[in-house]
Amino acid sequence: MLQPQMFSQTFHEVTRPMKRVQRAIWIMFNGAILAYVAVICFLFGLPTGGAEPLRSNPLSVPLGVLAVLTAITSLWSADLVLPKSRIRAVLDRQLDPGDPAPIAQTSLADTEHLARIALSDDEQRMRALIPFIFNALIVQLAFGNAIALYGLLLGYFSQSVTPMLPFVILSLILNLRVSPNLDTWLERAAKRATQ
Repeated sequence: MLQPQMFSQTFHEVTRPMKRVQRAIWIMFNGAILAYVAVICFLFGLPTGGAEPLRSNPLSVPLGVLAVLTAITSLWSADLVLPKSRIRAVLDRQLDPGDPAPIAQTSLADTEHLARIALSDDEQRMRALIPFIFNALIVQLAFGNAIALYGLLLGYFSQSVTPMLPFVILSLILNLRVSPNLDTWLERAAKRATQ
């Protein structure tokens, strides 16, 4: 199986737009978390008190428990969305020699289509994993973002940014551990397929 560091220059050229999209998705999800904090600060001002709004709101405990459960689910979500069986099915798929782009799942410009003809079979198979990788990335980031939304809800009902900060921190920790680098995801998928 071809490792990502062994990909041809053509593969890197073909996947460059996808790498940009993945990085942009990652930035947008993390930026949204910071935007939630800005919205609450705009609505209710900067925090002036201690942790009293957190303790006094009856939603604090249920939303805290929900945040912990969401965080735990987030840690396994990539494996659930992109299981070893799916990775192996894509990587073991037989290519049709009559079709230079048999497993593309997106419409491509003519130049990219012509460039893909030069991809090896292994590179075409690895490229076919990219839509599944995007799904796993978005699901993981969505779980992290959900935690920030719980914090936004708590901040709104508490009319203070203070109660939402633990949710925001947990959300950012979860999302920052998700790599925006497509090559990292491909390398991890290749390793999982051989385990």
